[in-house]
This record gives sequence, C-alpha cells and structure tokens, in this order.
Amino acid sequence: MKFFSKMKAVLAVAGIAGAVAVCLVGSTEEALASNMGFKENKQVFLKAVPSPRGRNLVALPANHPYTNMQGICDALNLPGGGPTITQVDPNGGSSFNYFCVPGAASTTGPAVIDLLGVEVNNLPADASGIIVGSHRPGFNYTLWEQQVPAPKGRNLYSVPFHTTNANMQDICIDWGLNLAPFVGSTTITRVKADPPASTTTYFCIAGPNPGAPALVLGEAVIILYTDGTPAVITKTAIPSHF
Repeated sequence: MKFFSKMKAVLAVAGIAGAVAVCLVGSTEEALASNMGFKENKQVFLKAVPSPRGRNLVALPANHPYTNMQGICDALNLPGGGPTITQVDPNGGSSFNYFCVPGAASTTGPAVIDLLGVEVNNLPADASGIIVGSHRPGFNYTLWEQQVPAPKGRNLYSVPFHTTNANMQDICIDWGLNLAPFVGSTTITRVKADPPASTTTYFCIAGPNPGAPALVLGEAVIILYTDGTPAVITKTAIPSHF
C-alpha cells in the first residue's frame, strides 16, 4: 500500500486499532478518521479568471450534519454576498443554488441532496473550514445515465473519504463502467480549483490503468455515462473502501 504524508486514517476493526493511509493523493488538507468518522480541514478557493479557478467541487462524507446548504456555508466559513452553493439532481435535472447568509440558521436554504457533492463558487477571497462526517455501513450510491435535457445524469460523485480507489479508472471498475456498452463513452472529470486551475477529463477503458488521473482527498468528481439507448440505466454500488 502506498502511504501519503498529507493524510492519515485510523480505523477500528474488531476492536483492534490500526493505522492505514487512505489511497488518495496528498493534498493541502488532512483527513483524520476514528471509528470511521472523518474530519477534514478544507480550503475553498476564490472564483476568478481564468476558469475554472475557484470552481470548488467538494465531497461530503456519506453521513454528515449538513441538512441544508447554509450548514455548508457555516462549515467552510463562507461570507455573505458572494459565495454560492450548488447541487444538481442527476435524476430530475433540477439545479439548486444558494447564496450564503452569515448568521442564518444552519437549516436555511435548499436541502442537501444525499450522497452527492456540492459545487462552491467562492467570493471575495479564499476561505477554509472543517468538513465532518462518518461512514454509512452498507450504503449504496446511485449514478444516473445522461439524459436530455442536461443536466440530467450529471453525477457529482462524492468520493468516499476512506476509499481504496487511487485513480479515476478504479472508479470505472467499481461501477462496471469499464465494460460494454459504457467503456469509451464514460467520462470522469476533476476540476482543480486552485491556481494554476485546470480541468482533467478521463475516458473509462476496459482494464486497470495505474496511470489514470489520481483522485484528491475531499474533492468530488463529475461522472457522465451513457449506453446510447433511450432507456435510462442507473448504476448502484457500494464503493470500495477500507
């Protein structure tokens, strides 16, 4: 197993504590897990040109205390008047946007959709806070196939904080998106929000690919897939994890 100095996880298995590293590349944040609970020091970057500077795709643990979007504003210490929190329902295609309001109740704003990440467009400056949550034993994620009109089927996948996936191809394999008819037409996209900002899009292939783009702790990725038929196919899985 490859260990990364920027992150550590402490798992309790059958009452025996053991230290292992989550298989994600190192980042400026550190994740600490105890009995499958997570605490991440998370930075969100200022939205600026050139794009996608400041387009922060933030992963959330399967269980978390943020019932509404203002709770995420509070967790990340986002000011009012600029920062927005966005989620897209990949089933119905509805988009939910919320402007942070300092001092508002944490239950203010649209409800946070379960098992999805959030997009944070942050103004007027970089900000940071703490994301907390925990593992959900036996939890299933669902992905939705691309549909018309967009953004149906835009899956903002919250990569689990204790995943054993190291790169994007591992996600393809986890979800069976490395098999026909999805291989070659499925994309996974990472948005790097800090300068120099960039977007990396990867097409799923048939087998393992150690050279596929790496995943980053605390970041969600966009998954788009289709089988080319009118029928809507959902994919349900328990992601690989410690």
